[in-house]
Amino acid sequence: FVHPDDRTRVESVLAECIRTRVQQRRERFRIVRPNGSVRHVSSYVEFVDEDADGPRKMVGFAIDISDLAEYEERLRDTDERLRTAYEAAKVWTWRVDLDTWSISRPLQTSDASSPQYGAQQSFEDWVEKVHPEDRARVESAMRRCIASGELWEDEFRLRWPDGTYHWIY
Repeated sequence: FVHPDDRTRVESVLAECIRTRVQQRRERFRIVRPNGSVRHVSSYVEFVDEDADGPRKMVGFAIDISDLAEYEERLRDTDERLRTAYEAAKVWTWRVDLDTWSISRPLQTSDASSPQYGAQQSFEDWVEKVHPEDRARVESAMRRCIASGELWEDEFRLRWPDGTYHWIY
């Protein structure tokens, strides 16, 4: 009943668990039901009653996660379309975690049309990338908008990894 495309992987995982004497394992795979429909399941197994050759029994359960798998697929598709649109428009987004003051770029690409500073960086590191003539104004405006909840819009120069500055809005 394991989907043909997942069968080799599932058999390999099972053999590896027995060989390495893993006590428990979670795995996601697809199954084919008697009516031909395909469902996604998350299984959890524990290997019990072990002898010198390894476990002799496997006890577990499987939960139908087809709705979750479908949602994840739609989310990946949406994310990819958004990433493609951002790349085509040469725009990018970022987010500030106000507890840690770290900046993340959830849709960061490897495209040279946007700065590549890593997925996480501190607010201070980011401010250092702002052109010195724009830095005080940008930092002040950004902190004010964060404190007040207002929308922040600005135009300033930001240093790219190659050391050049680019105007961004």
